[in-house]
Parts: sequence; C-alpha cells; structure tokens
Amino acid sequence: MKLGRILASAALTAGLAAGTANAMELKVSSILAPQGAGAEGYNYFAENVEKETNGEVTVQVLHGGVLLTPLQMLSGLPDGVGDVGFLLPPYFPAEFPEFNLVANMAIVGDDALAMTGAIHEYITSCEPCLTEHARHGHVYLGSYSATAYYGQGRKAYRTVDDLKGTKIRTATAAQGRWAEHFGAVRVAISGTEAFEAISTGTIDVTLAALAEFFNLNLAEVNTHVNMLPVGVFNGNSPFSFGAPQWSELTDSQRAAVLRVAPYGVATIVTGYVRDEDRAKEVAKERGIELVEPSAELKAASDAYIATDVKLGLEEAERTTGIDDGQAKVDRYLALIEKWKKLTANIDRTSPQAFGDLLWNEIWSKIDPKSYGL
Repeated sequence: MKLGRILASAALTAGLAAGTANAMELKVSSILAPQGAGAEGYNYFAENVEKETNGEVTVQVLHGGVLLTPLQMLSGLPDGVGDVGFLLPPYFPAEFPEFNLVANMAIVGDDALAMTGAIHEYITSCEPCLTEHARHGHVYLGSYSATAYYGQGRKAYRTVDDLKGTKIRTATAAQGRWAEHFGAVRVAISGTEAFEAISTGTIDVTLAALAEFFNLNLAEVNTHVNMLPVGVFNGNSPFSFGAPQWSELTDSQRAAVLRVAPYGVATIVTGYVRDEDRAKEVAKERGIELVEPSAELKAASDAYIATDVKLGLEEAERTTGIDDGQAKVDRYLALIEKWKKLTANIDRTSPQAFGDLLWNEIWSKIDPKSYGL
C-alpha cells in the first residue's frame, strides 16, 4: 500500500518531468489518547507539515492505536498501513540493540528536557543506530522524554516491604530490574494496556509519568500514585517515518518535515512538564492519594539506580553482542550533562524555546537530501 498519496492530475502531467512536487496525504498512527500532551504534539505536526509544504503534504492523525498497535508499528509503517507513527524500540530488543542500549539507561534520568536533547543528539550521530532503523524500514525523527515515572494504580507502597509482590508494569529493562531487585513482579505489557490491566487487577501499578493521567486516562482508574521516582522514559520515536514513504518525498518536503518534527517533540515534552502540576491538582480533586516513600525506601531505590548502568551494559553485551558498549554509555552520559546545561535557563513549558534549541543544536545540521535515504 503506497502512502495514501493523492496525485493531482496537473502535477502528474506537468510536474513530473519538471521535478515539481506531488501532493500526498500521510496517515499518522498515534498510540496515545486524542487529548493531552501527546495529542498536542501530533496535532502540531499535522498542522505545520501542511503549512511548511504549502499544502503539498496533508496529514491525517489517527489517535488511540486505531490504525496500528505498538506491536504492529514496526512492520506497519514500511508496509504502508500507516506512514508515520509511534515506534517503541524497547518492544523490539533484537531489532534495535544500539538504540536500546541508551534507551534502557533512562532510569538514571530526572530531567525530561535534558533526556530528550541527549537522546536526539546521540541517535542522530550514532551510525549503527540509524542503520538499524533503516534495516527495518524506519527513519528516526526524534524521541521525547516523559517527566519522572511513578507507580500509579490501586496499591500504595511506602516501604521496601510494601514493594514485595507488587505487580508492576515496567517500561524498560532497567525498570524491570529495579522491580525485581525489590521483590516486585515485573509485568511486560504496553503502556496503552495499563488502564485495563489496573482495572482488572492484572497489575497493581504502572510506572508512568503523571501526564498519563490525561494521555492514557489513568486519572479515571488510579486510587494511588506512589511518589518514588524510577527514572524517565525516552525510548520512543513518536514521528517514526516509513522509509519507503520518506524516499518518495521531495527534498523540500523532507526539509519541511525535519523542520517541524523537533517542535512537535518539544510540544509533547513541555506538555508533560505542564501536565505534571495539572495532574497533582486533579489527584487532589478526585481523592487520589499521592503516597510519599519512607526515607529508607528512597535511599534504597537511589542506591540501586546508581548501580544499574553497569548492570544494563553487562546485560546488553551478553544478550546482543554490542561493540564498544562502555564508550557508548560514557558518551551518552556526557550528553545528558551537556543537555542539562543547555536547558537550564530556558522556559521549560515553552515549545518554541525548547524546539528552537533542538533545531539549532541538532536538526538544522542534518541534510534532507541524504538523511534517511
């Protein structure tokens, strides 16, 4: 199935020989709800791709996974079921070992903007990362980091003993190791399944950002939020582009998409920052308890997290045979520190300010005539 493109007859007869652009429609598959920060980012992307291409490229966004589920996204985009979509490389560890080496280090993060900038810069300058995307028919257009992940659901845990036996949906291998270290049960389901899993008791809590009150409707099912942070999550590619469709865009159309995508990402990230405070207000209104951890649990969690980078690297080397792992880990940790400094003095709720930073530092330097081709 081709892109869902609409070839105007005038362009077909007069434009092809002259190299002028074809009109086309992109189907964008979001796995997130049609409201909240995620939806705002997708809507920004749709509106501004159309604007930047002067209407040559139109965009239809389908929210809520109605077009492709997370597990269908890997093949669904290059096969043309959709054209752009929310790819989650951690769901495909064998296909994306290079990407997942750093995505699984998100447990060390606590700053959404810095973790977003760091993974953008790392992946776009990591040839093996881009190669594995290309191998599976995808073009990388950025990742976003959520704010801190907390255990949300229908069980409170204040102490180390409370965590034992707790059924926790985790987002990354590192979070899974954290759960098992404390005697909890690691449950591997997608974030979009968390609402139903909490409702039915399949899990006790899901590790998720507070913005998922709105993106995944967790405000409707939660009774407790355990305010013990367990890193962030940035192992995603919300605007992953099917490689066959990307190659059929003109140079100017690819340039337009490259201009828009970082601001779409920035819209999502800064929305997560905004919605963290909003979620706390909603929790208060609905009687959802914000459970503070004991000093003992907080100290034990922090101590474990400090050891997990080494454990994650050892696991990656053992299971994927990744080369030069320590050097890659060190480079990524340095980029996190770099982006903490770059984002220290900007308005953390301004998509324009953060989008400008992503554009100037990274995406303005990428050539639309060759990237992803």
